[in-house]
Amino acid sequence: LVMASYLASTLQAQGDLAGAVRLQRETLQRMRAQRPEDPQTLQVAAGLADMLQAQGELTAASQLLQETFQAQRRLLGLEHTSTSMTARKLAEVMRAQGQREGAVHLL
Repeated sequence: LVMASYLASTLQAQGDLAGAVRLQRETLQRMRAQRPEDPQTLQVAAGLADMLQAQGELTAASQLLQETFQAQRRLLGLEHTSTSMTARKLAEVMRAQGQREGAVHLL
């Protein structure tokens, strides 16, 4: 399943964002069914949020990043690199949505 996520990233890099999102959603769904809070599952969720942001789906990206950040914070801690990266991505989306105060609070 992790390889499917890499393939989704490749599709995105090749300009097939819709195909990448579709594959990443399917991959995340399968990974959540098997290992809902595994660090790799959370990374796939963050990757999907990036793709959703690239499509302009800021609300969906924000919601997914918030869920991912909360899980990473609980499982990995605030100092973990993955948690920090997700917080930064969430802050970017929040700023794009006009939620500057919330974004600053995350950082």
